[in-house]
Amino acid sequence: MTTRNSAGLEMALDKGQVSKLFPLLGYGFSISTPTGVSIAQWYDRYPELPAGYLTEKVQTIFLNGVAVDDVQTACISDGATLALSAAMPGVVGAIFRKGGRYAPLRCRVSPAAGGARQEEKTGWLTLKLFNLVAREIGPFFLKRGVCLPGPCLSEFFDTLPASFWSGCRRIIFNGAAVDARKLNTLLTRRSEVCLKVAEAQ
Repeated sequence: MTTRNSAGLEMALDKGQVSKLFPLLGYGFSISTPTGVSIAQWYDRYPELPAGYLTEKVQTIFLNGVAVDDVQTACISDGATLALSAAMPGVVGAIFRKGGRYAPLRCRVSPAAGGARQEEKTGWLTLKLFNLVAREIGPFFLKRGVCLPGPCLSEFFDTLPASFWSGCRRIIFNGAAVDARKLNTLLTRRSEVCLKVAEAQ
């Protein structure tokens, strides 16, 4: 995975501990990814992800803050932000559900806000995963590597219970093993950290 001079953080966790990191995925993490392609084409570049998931399970999609109905035409540009969610509750969820009957109730936006097709290349995407989507495809991105600001990671780790750290079998920071008690100090000094998480063998 291409990084932007990011520090590297690798964690090996006991089974069941990875789920404690899922709320982090809603903050927005950066990944190196194909750009200049439609959302559907972008998803298909990851064969490890479940086929049909984007159309069957993902009910709400925002690209650069704009609700998306057609994943075949909305395109991802370098530096874009893509948010994926399962069905959201209530009237708001019904309005922003892709292809929903209440879509006309949304505020009108410029079509360009949905992303224009460009030349395909490798760029950077900020991805946000919520609720069921975070639980079901979040582990894939955590294993592959997600980039976040170091202070953001530090603040999030401060919220985790002691049971998480007791289930953390290995922490490698920039190639060297570190103690969990020293991790936050290292993170706050880094503008960006590429986090990779796997279950301990």
